[in-house]
Amino acid sequence: AYKASLKLRKTSQYRGDFKRTKHNAWTLSFGHNRRAIRKNFDVELEAAQAYDVLAKRHHGHKAVLNLPQ
Repeated sequence: AYKASLKLRKTSQYRGDFKRTKHNAWTLSFGHNRRAIRKNFDVELEAAQAYDVLAKRHHGHKAVLNLPQ
């Protein structure tokens, strides 16, 4: 039952963000070294770009990005 409750419906086409209908916002969710970072954005693409910045900072060249350049 616990594992089932952890599954979230995928609401975004990007990695690391999801739609919060209660707040009508896109939420970035990024975890690293037992620390969680969450931040709300009005636009899905902004949340995806913020995820990429954090992924590059914490994982360097091995980061899996939403918008590779």
